[in-house]
Amino acid sequence: MNFIKKYLKFTGIMFINLVISYILAVFLFENTPWKNDIAGVFESPESLSLLISTILFMIFALYYSIATKKFVKYLKVTGIIIVIFVISNHLGDFFFENTPWINAIDRHLFGPDSEALDNPAALSLLIFFTISLLYYSFATKKFAVLIFVIGTNVFAGLIALLLGVGVTSENLEEYKWFIIIGCIPVVLIIMVIMSPEDRNKQCAWCGSSKIKFKSGNESDWFWEFRNKDGSRDKRVKDNFQRAFYNSEFECNECSATTKFIHFADKKPGKKVLVWKRTLLTEGNNDRKGTNWEDSSRITIHTNQANRKN
Repeated sequence: MNFIKKYLKFTGIMFINLVISYILAVFLFENTPWKNDIAGVFESPESLSLLISTILFMIFALYYSIATKKFVKYLKVTGIIIVIFVISNHLGDFFFENTPWINAIDRHLFGPDSEALDNPAALSLLIFFTISLLYYSFATKKFAVLIFVIGTNVFAGLIALLLGVGVTSENLEEYKWFIIIGCIPVVLIIMVIMSPEDRNKQCAWCGSSKIKFKSGNESDWFWEFRNKDGSRDKRVKDNFQRAFYNSEFECNECSATTKFIHFADKKPGKKVLVWKRTLLTEGNNDRKGTNWEDSSRITIHTNQANRKN
């Protein structure tokens, strides 16, 4: 369910940004005294909306940085947005002028009679959001939204292909492999949505994943790259601190209490993956769950040196 909330939140922000950007672009392009000057710089409202969309993202990042007091992060995000904006503009112009398959992509994404990608700016906008999504997924190592977008597009593309070649109930057998392949993304999406975030975060008494948070606390913080005494290695510019997190959860099914130890993280908390599960208090009925410890985890000696290679 957390995945659905995150996806809806991400999609909502993107959609609102697009709508506001396009409305402002159309208004500035057609209903302002300086519309001729704007038309001299931008070929269409779509090209202007790309710039407005980027500015809105930067304003949102500024608001976030002020609210959370993370100004360095704002400068980093702003720089990344500007770089992606510039790259998207150049790639949009290049692909629009040098590739013969733009119309095919247009029909696939927006319908057989679509003219959504009839100019470089519209293509740049699509590239901008694609690169942004890829960067976010790999930078945060959170691929659920990316998997969902890819899966739905592959499935929609195969359905459009089948309809385009005239598939009917009589000749359905001939296209069974296309249908099977098209169903794979749907299965993957269902697996991502229905599977819990951490399979090992379950009740140690009955094995249920329906548990609620009771309490938790951070361990002592330590430097990722450190000297023999555990102090910060000042030679590393991008050094940072991490901490483990201990949490206790109560089971909604049997009322047992389970303790978890989470992996060390720059943002320790109950949502970080766990490496150890221990039963604290017994629950109702017979025990079906177990204590558990990740045998592949690497022991971190915080009082020993760790150098950056």
